[in-house]
Amino acid sequence: MDWFIPIDKHSSESQKVLEITDEVIRKRIQNGVLIVQMQNWGVSGKDDYKQFIQKFAQCEHLEEAHKISVHLSGMQHVRNFKVKEERSTDSVNSSVFDEKPSEYEQKPYTRTYRSRIQKSGFERKRRS
Repeated sequence: MDWFIPIDKHSSESQKVLEITDEVIRKRIQNGVLIVQMQNWGVSGKDDYKQFIQKFAQCEHLEEAHKISVHLSGMQHVRNFKVKEERSTDSVNSSVFDEKPSEYEQKPYTRTYRSRIQKSGFERKRRS
């Protein structure tokens, strides 16, 4: 009887089965679309790189080269890091190219991570 009739604000068993089925079908369709997109990207990716390289070779100004190089150097995989360090200027109009470069050590956030041990040689302890 509970199969088709909702009881006490709970949906019926048939409704739950339909929702789960819809969700599974939606996920399968999404996966199929992603697979097709990945296959199509591999075909046209080579031609895209050739076009970017030709445009890059034709650049007359450094600004143009920076804009095109962003596409070639993997801008689609951007990772943003927040750093608590004073900037050399607070001007909104300043560019990252105007500032001095900085280096930061990155450590993974895992419990099993151990930093590498600095290896050193043995001391010579010969009697004189």
